[in-house]
Amino acid sequence: MSERQAKKILVVDDDEHSLMVMDSLLKGEGYATTATWSTGEALRLLRSRPFDLVLFADNPPNKDSEEFLEKVQRMAIQPQVVIIQRIPSADAQHRFMGKGASGVLTKWMTAPEISRSVREQLKSNALQAACA
Repeated sequence: MSERQAKKILVVDDDEHSLMVMDSLLKGEGYATTATWSTGEALRLLRSRPFDLVLFADNPPNKDSEEFLEKVQRMAIQPQVVIIQRIPSADAQHRFMGKGASGVLTKWMTAPEISRSVREQLKSNALQAACA
């Protein structure tokens, strides 16, 4: 089993097409992914088993993302959460990072950019765990 196969990623997006594309891309990269379009279901899944990374689509931009981050921060096991926005802004990045997000990405990234970003996030998490 490769290191990527051991990594569990939860993908949350209320746009079914985007959700399936992201899920398929990450599975093709060898990650163990779980996909849901419901914030409530995502929280239930996070309470039931550990994930290494959560990709949470903020579309349209609303308070759900901030509330989701706050709830994740109160969990015993906190995965890294990356917010994906259609049009990220410096203000949104600052706001989400202040609420515990480990990154903010644009929804319009290419497949190689998404793959690279996911690898970097997971590598960063592994480095932080090793230093703790």
